[in-house]
Amino acid sequence: MVTSPEDIRRKMREAIDVYNRHDIESYVAMFDPDLKWHDPLFGDSKGREAVRKSNEALIKAIPDLQGSILSLAVSDDLAACEFMLTGTFKNPLELAGRTVPPTGRRLEHKFASFGRVNSKGLIAEVTNYSNPAALLQQLGLKA
Repeated sequence: MVTSPEDIRRKMREAIDVYNRHDIESYVAMFDPDLKWHDPLFGDSKGREAVRKSNEALIKAIPDLQGSILSLAVSDDLAACEFMLTGTFKNPLELAGRTVPPTGRRLEHKFASFGRVNSKGLIAEVTNYSNPAALLQQLGLKA
């Protein structure tokens, strides 16, 4: 159970460590089953399966995908994180109902994420802010 801002800091560091191992099952288990997810690239969704689907697609397309926490602020049950994702676009990406062919381009995508952790220690809500057009340009795609 998460009970303090330090617990939430540990939870966020654990989440990025699990993500970097590409352990999707453990990553998905860190989220509340009724999760609310807001993202400019993948759209708004609910539940763990949306997290699974979008992250499996990213890891498949960018097999060396890694994340890092650049900054982290926590207050009560809220966390504000600045993240960096890096990797190489080597395989097709399923995005918004279409298949995007790989370009072999390198990705360095910085974004902000705001999350709420519930009393069970699960991530219950996430809102991401990023520049999807810049991300697509980095990958060699038209925005």
